[in-house]
Amino acid sequence: MNTFLKTLSQAPTPNRRGSGGGLRALAVSAALLVAAGTAGAATNWLVNPGFETGSFTPGWVGYGSHYVESTNNTYYNGGNPGGSNVLTHSGTYVGKTFGSFNGVNNWNGFYQDIPAGGDSVWSADCYALTHTQDLLSGGNECWLEVTFRDAFTNVLVTYTSQILSTNGLVPNVWHHLVVTNESGGTDLTAPYGTALLRCQIVFFQPGGGYPGGSVYIDDVNLIKTSAPDPEITQPPASQTVVYGQTATFTVVATGKSALSYRWLNSGGYLSNGGRISGADTATLTIANVTTADQDFYSVEVSNQGGMLISNPGFLTVFDPGIITPPASQTKLEGQSVSFSVVAAGSTALSYVWNKNGVPLSNGGHISGATTATLTIANLVVGDSGQYTVTVTDSAGSVTSPAALLDVVPLAQASNVLLNRGFESGTDAPWIRFGGGALATTNVNYYQTADPVEVYDGLYVSQTYNSGTWNGLYQDVAATPGQIFTGEGWFLMAGQDPLTGGNEAWLEVQFQNEAGNMIGLYKSDYVTAAFPTNVWVNLRATNIIAFWSDYSVVGQTNYLVAPPGTARVRFQVTYHTISGGGSVWYDNMSLFLKLPVSLSLSLTGSSALLSFPTQIGVNYEVLYKNHLEDATWQVLQTVTGDLSGQATVTDPLGPGPRFYAVRTL
Repeated sequence: MNTFLKTLSQAPTPNRRGSGGGLRALAVSAALLVAAGTAGAATNWLVNPGFETGSFTPGWVGYGSHYVESTNNTYYNGGNPGGSNVLTHSGTYVGKTFGSFNGVNNWNGFYQDIPAGGDSVWSADCYALTHTQDLLSGGNECWLEVTFRDAFTNVLVTYTSQILSTNGLVPNVWHHLVVTNESGGTDLTAPYGTALLRCQIVFFQPGGGYPGGSVYIDDVNLIKTSAPDPEITQPPASQTVVYGQTATFTVVATGKSALSYRWLNSGGYLSNGGRISGADTATLTIANVTTADQDFYSVEVSNQGGMLISNPGFLTVFDPGIITPPASQTKLEGQSVSFSVVAAGSTALSYVWNKNGVPLSNGGHISGATTATLTIANLVVGDSGQYTVTVTDSAGSVTSPAALLDVVPLAQASNVLLNRGFESGTDAPWIRFGGGALATTNVNYYQTADPVEVYDGLYVSQTYNSGTWNGLYQDVAATPGQIFTGEGWFLMAGQDPLTGGNEAWLEVQFQNEAGNMIGLYKSDYVTAAFPTNVWVNLRATNIIAFWSDYSVVGQTNYLVAPPGTARVRFQVTYHTISGGGSVWYDNMSLFLKLPVSLSLSLTGSSALLSFPTQIGVNYEVLYKNHLEDATWQVLQTVTGDLSGQATVTDPLGPGPRFYAVRTL
């Protein structure tokens, strides 16, 4: 019998059969229960056809209700224990789809889009199973569908397999679903104008009644059985070009004899000359484009076998347009920064630079606010922000993507962590695991009306109980012998304190190339006894016996990378033992400490001490009058600046004096 299914407007949903035909709801005959082999040695155009990656990726796009399960999973069994292990047609994994239970007609499943040209011939099949422990019921149906679509994904024609439904259903066996054409054959011919083929699993659940059941899908095959001559395998792609730049369209085609090409747009066939070249080749080039060139571009490909016209690519011309946007930069306090933009348009351009959306003006340490290059001299931390430029000509305006300026305080110059205070508004390059997220003062503490507190800036990171281990980390390349210190600011809010045995800490790991831990240091723990609503600086100073019982075996301020070190991991860890609560942290620091090389010379009756410095690092210049003295005396404290060099003068007395420099 013939029946039609209603369709939805969104792209993944099934479509009515072309040429006036309908979907065929057939009882599954015994012949279809025989497990047929795949289509010989032909190439399957689908990626991950049996879901053996353990997921739908790569290849498949899911919609509605869909999962990948393995033989380690069990059938739903009405939500009761004791379900049988999931069956596969081959391998370990299998796709699954079922209804969305939303009370209205709904379609579910997964699909792949494959490039295809008109007159190409295809075949498609798969294997489907519904189990008695989650059996199809009511009006639920499932089928395999092939749609040929144009470059805009509009459906040109639809072909379907037999429908798996409650009509004559045999459970617990693999049904071979084969897509057929209007005549019942397996050749699926792409019509003129085809740009892609969509191979799609469809599960239909009617509205009302919430009928249950699921269908498992495995070994989906899509075979190209015949290619047209000539065949366009890659039509020209749409593109966007800025006024005055060059546009290039390319087609990829094959044929049994030599190919010829003729490019055309809405005005007809194009000819070489002036700004146009390649009008009779596989690549069309339009130089110095204008808005008059904005159009659809197709190519006619022909040989002894015939002629095809490709699906068009559309050329969009921006006037004005941004060719090279300003790039994000990180600078130190006191340095200068320049942001530049490259733009083009049909008439003279004007520029307005903006910080956080507010236009800038020349004056003070800002210059070039109305030119293509903005310069900010003698930077301060308050200059950090998002910078854009608005470019205008007689045709209109365009604003560039934002470039982030991060002005690093001198005290943080030797901090090797990126996004140390989370001020980018994203985790990257931190890797988060378990429960946690970034927050601002616009967010309230859990189940309160109290705004979140940050240590500095706009953002702060939170970690909470969502599994045994939670937190985030950042890896930095390191070499043996390098010296670090690690610290960060932590807050336990009284509105959401740790309870029970839950605990958190800061840790610094040294790892070898294989990722094995070869050194571990931890801070003191944040526990339920930690002070609330007070920011506390925690430093990783406890030496941990990671090779045995993870006990504390000593303390040190300086963390030395052991032999074999390839990276250092800076990590916040939240261990769930019992209870709940969260911790907040900000301004994380992993300082690289460089050894000091001290030079000594005499100037008159004074000693002149000089040594290279790291920007923002504090040093103590020490002395002794006798080496056997018990302690060193502090001569002077120095902070490294942009010069990278420190000089200290010490008037000499009648006796000897010994000097040293301590890095703080």
